[in-house]
Amino acid sequence: MSTQTVGLSSPVYQFQRVLAYTLGQSASVIVSDLDSSTNTVNVIASSAATAQALAQIVKPEQSFGNLKVAITVKDISGNTYQPTQSSCTTDTLVESAKTALINNPLIFDVRTVTDFSGKLVAGISIVPTAIQFWNDNLANPSSFTTLLAENGFEQVLIEQFKVFSEGKHIGNN
Repeated sequence: MSTQTVGLSSPVYQFQRVLAYTLGQSASVIVSDLDSSTNTVNVIASSAATAQALAQIVKPEQSFGNLKVAITVKDISGNTYQPTQSSCTTDTLVESAKTALINNPLIFDVRTVTDFSGKLVAGISIVPTAIQFWNDNLANPSSFTTLLAENGFEQVLIEQFKVFSEGKHIGNN
């Protein structure tokens, strides 16, 4: 009996769905389908301010072994945005996250928190809920991937953020 798993699509498609079911839950953000010719996903914001803030907090690239997917942040007019600084302060990251994640029902709060080492870091608290989306992995008979929303945001946000679950209800604080 074989223990090998078989899937129809590469993990870059699943990552696009994670982007769509986390960042794309905001009324201010649209996540495009994967452009398979360039392995690029566009995250499109409704305003220049939201796009610039998203560019500060979203990973610009995700690797899956030798496969890479690029995340391009644009505004509704098609202008592309890059992070403005390579190393932002904690307060700057918190403000960027507040702007970027506005109207996202999965976000409970964005604030400065203390990590286990006692250092102040940017924190994003996520409503304790699951996200679920279709996949075409033949090894998964339900055809759905289920993640805690917290785990989804950990995959798409830069590493400087402490992502954790908090709260009881879906909705902004």
